[in-house]
Amino acid sequence: MPKFIFNEGEFTLPPQWEDHTVQRFHLPGGEAAGPASLTIMRLNCPLDKPFDDFIADRLKQIAQFPGFQLLLKRDNFDPLTYCWLDYTWQPDEARCFFIREVIYASRPQHLSFTLSTTPADKSAHTPAWREMIRTVELRARIVNGELVIKE
Repeated sequence: MPKFIFNEGEFTLPPQWEDHTVQRFHLPGGEAAGPASLTIMRLNCPLDKPFDDFIADRLKQIAQFPGFQLLLKRDNFDPLTYCWLDYTWQPDEARCFFIREVIYASRPQHLSFTLSTTPADKSAHTPAWREMIRTVELRARIVNGELVIKE
């Protein structure tokens, strides 16, 4: 049975459980901008589903958000496989959210790193986002179309 390791400890996870863990980090606001959050999610995907199809399904899902507007979609396949999405959505007239989501192709699940803030605060939080995203190292990742496990 696989061990599940987290900052405070570890436990053995029986095989019938699926990992749907979410980690959320908070970036407090300041004089220049309001708060932001970073959310890391594990996204289940059938092993035989191509990454492009997974991203197409993800775009269909988020396109249903009220006031959804896709601002950027950037695909990368060399050496890491990932998709970078920038979009806004507006749940009501008073609020609008800017979302920057980078989805890395991995196995057994894809990994999503998501910045959530407001459109007005996006540029203030971009340096901290870029600093963080440059440091991502995945243990299991798709490199040049092949699964690579880092020990």
